[in-house]
Amino acid sequence: LTFLASRDDDGHRLDSRCDYTLGGAIPAARLWTLSSVDADGAPVPNASARNAISSAEIVRDQDGRFEVIAAAGARAGNWLPLARGHSFQLMLRLYDTTGSAAAGVMSREQMPFIRKGS
Repeated sequence: LTFLASRDDDGHRLDSRCDYTLGGAIPAARLWTLSSVDADGAPVPNASARNAISSAEIVRDQDGRFEVIAAAGARAGNWLPLARGHSFQLMLRLYDTTGSAAAGVMSREQMPFIRKGS
């Protein structure tokens, strides 16, 4: 199951000159990936040669929560590299999930937040 976001929680278009914090809820799935993609869904090349992060590599706090920082500059912890100067969307893919495209729309509370930083 795939979800795309082109705007942050305030409704502003995602901008690779900014950094974003993502976290909160993720729909139930055995595995998920979060990646930066272009308008056609293709990976956006960047200096780190990595455009995705997965649930298998996420560092969580003692309560099981996590946040991902999406930014062009390297960050400690859960960092999703962005390519500065390129438009992008965030793609969340759920693998082996109980969710279904036929089940209807997911509520906002079931999806991660996207908050613009600096």
